[in-house]
Amino acid sequence: MKRWVAKRAYDYGWTRERFEHDRAQMGRHSRDRPSVERIGKKYQWFALGELLSRLTDNYWMEGEYRSLPKPYSNPLDIGFERDIDPTIIDEKANHAPVSQTLNSWAFEPWINLDQVEENRLVSWPFEKDPATSLKTLPFRTDSDGVKWVVLYEHQSKTEKYDGDRIGEHGSRMQEFRFLATVMVKTSHAKEIAEKFRAQEKIDIMHWAISDVTDAAFLHEAPWRNTWSQEKWLFDSWRLPTGVGYAQMAVHYVWESHLDAALPDGYSSHLPAPWLTQELNLYADRAHAGVWRDQDNEIVFREFKGEEGGTVFLLRMDKAAEVVGGEYTFLTVLISERNAWPGGGNSNVSWRRAEGVCWRDSHGMKVSTWSHDIRNGACQ
Repeated sequence: MKRWVAKRAYDYGWTRERFEHDRAQMGRHSRDRPSVERIGKKYQWFALGELLSRLTDNYWMEGEYRSLPKPYSNPLDIGFERDIDPTIIDEKANHAPVSQTLNSWAFEPWINLDQVEENRLVSWPFEKDPATSLKTLPFRTDSDGVKWVVLYEHQSKTEKYDGDRIGEHGSRMQEFRFLATVMVKTSHAKEIAEKFRAQEKIDIMHWAISDVTDAAFLHEAPWRNTWSQEKWLFDSWRLPTGVGYAQMAVHYVWESHLDAALPDGYSSHLPAPWLTQELNLYADRAHAGVWRDQDNEIVFREFKGEEGGTVFLLRMDKAAEVVGGEYTFLTVLISERNAWPGGGNSNVSWRRAEGVCWRDSHGMKVSTWSHDIRNGACQ
């Protein structure tokens, strides 16, 4: 194969005489991608692409562990061959700006840290339970009175000690919260909540929101099968056996080391492909994080806020259209309040609050719990 690729590169027209200055950088052994590629290497990439195309046109793919061979389906079948995403037209695409005075409704209630004297800092985490407001946290109302459901939120505030680094890391206090929403059968919601309550340790990462990293292209969603088209998933470790759930959103990531044109990489939350198709949505190319229906109305919105905060919202009337009478949204919460007197871990204290909420025929239902740690010991 290597010889075929090399020969094909010559067939494309590469010669030493034509590209006499096309030389590798001698003595350079870094694994990082160079900012300027050799022309000969470009020709070899062309040849490799042609070879893979010929092979996939004429041969089946070898099956993975204990699975049968299969016909080629999409570029992800042949492993990691994609290094740039050409569908990211403008990495600086404008997300609607958010602050506590502009589009503040998207993150309300905002996390704000109290002014706390040093002698009271170690007890500060236990002065409030962030889960007490879980019944209302999954819902937001914009400035026009339109109601939205939170599909995903991360919000955080951290205060550090002034001046030079103090202690091990210099952090003084912090509060954060994660919210993530999935769709389940209403008849299963209580059973799911009881399973979470029995475990008393929720891990929502890679469960409620899947990461799609350096794989499917951004604007291949939702039409191409590089994006998972599955609606119902089953997770017998976190949920009761046989109980399914549907993810409402996915997190697209393209890492910076793959594309020199994206020094900070690129990431965005998207509606799950099945949901995009059911609601017949399309991406607004002029406004990042916005998806519209066929009446040109905004149905999904992503806002990026302070300190890396993100919230992704689904309009309430469309949410009701999706769940109908058989299903409901189930939202999980993880929140912590942390204090590090002296900027180190020797006197650390924190409260971790978790919970689950859902709506049934009788209204909103909530189940919450918390764990307190002080100086490394449970309270």
